[in-house]
Amino acid sequence: MPFLQKKLRELYESDTTIVRTAEADELEALSFFQKYADQKISFTDCLSFVIMKKLSIKQVFTFDRHFEYLGFELFF
Repeated sequence: MPFLQKKLRELYESDTTIVRTAEADELEALSFFQKYADQKISFTDCLSFVIMKKLSIKQVFTFDRHFEYLGFELFF
């Protein structure tokens, strides 16, 4: 089994919570995307912001300063 397929299989078989987005989440992310267009924040990041806020996640492991700009605590 190729490496990526193996890792994906392990992920789905683990205790990791996989969060799927709903249309409402995507529409809210679109609002973020438009509001912060001057900051060059990706739609993927905006969708992450929406989901993280929805799940009350305040800390993020990233080197992407856009998360800090929107009020999340970075740790690395």
